[in-house]
Amino acid sequence: LWLTHINIADLHIDRIDVEDAFADSRAYALINIYNNSRRKRFFVRVYHDVAETAQVEDLPPKSFKQVRIPLREYKRGVHQLPKIILDSTFPFFLLKSWKVFRWSEKFIVFPRREGLPHLPFLEALQETEEGRTVDKVRSPDSEFSGHRKFEDSDSPRQIDWKAYARTERLLVKDFQGFQPREIKINFNQTGSLINFEKRLSQMALWIEVAEAKGL
Repeated sequence: LWLTHINIADLHIDRIDVEDAFADSRAYALINIYNNSRRKRFFVRVYHDVAETAQVEDLPPKSFKQVRIPLREYKRGVHQLPKIILDSTFPFFLLKSWKVFRWSEKFIVFPRREGLPHLPFLEALQETEEGRTVDKVRSPDSEFSGHRKFEDSDSPRQIDWKAYARTERLLVKDFQGFQPREIKINFNQTGSLINFEKRLSQMALWIEVAEAKGL
């Protein structure tokens, strides 16, 4: 009992970041697990739903590891962050000790991405590169120029997980390329649709298409 308890007693979660979530797909969360003790901890599970768990096999002293776990599908709107559970059955895998972390913060789930993929205002954009400036942009279509340290203002989706697997450091890729053009997506452009939710879904799809085109 004592060995199982101390294996998890000094572990802590100080934040949970929900990746960009949409009503048409499952949400995922990035969780930092800290080991505040002076000893390594082993075989710790982290989960929201016991059916889908992630496991940290070892956690060095005074260190942290980030794991990605599935949540569930949510309706469009503002939602409470889900409770997250840490547990362990180490060292004998007979008894279990656990911790539950609850949060007061909320996160946003964006509308479903449905409708016509054609951008109705794309014809107004010039196809030439005239007027664009060369700058560092975070776009997979640009030329890779190196890594930099992950900052709180960055989206978790920008993390280079392959680099993290090698270095255990949260790094973000930087790219060298043309600064993308800006377009404005207006709710009035969905006037042909009557249903309010369908209008929001159409806007969400246009945003997705525009980002894929580098706009």
